[in-house]
Amino acid sequence: MKITLNEFATIATDGDGNDLPLGGRCSASQELNAVGAAAALNDDTALVRIATDTAVTSNVYGSGSVALHPAGSAEVFYVAGGESITFVEV
Repeated sequence: MKITLNEFATIATDGDGNDLPLGGRCSASQELNAVGAAAALNDDTALVRIATDTAVTSNVYGSGSVALHPAGSAEVFYVAGGESITFVEV
């Protein structure tokens, strides 16, 4: 299992100032390789990109929401800075 987690402190915008579902400049990057891996996000993180070679679920600590990330996928979503995300292989 390999999960790459990229953190972005700012959200990219278009020429009109509208938010785009893309990060600005990458502020941190983590690579996780263990079942039940957890990642603590920086306080200024607003957006994360998760890429995985194995199907996993993610759970943002305290939110109660679980998301499925298919094998070979890369997804981007908004988070609150300072949160933790746990991953479990499915």
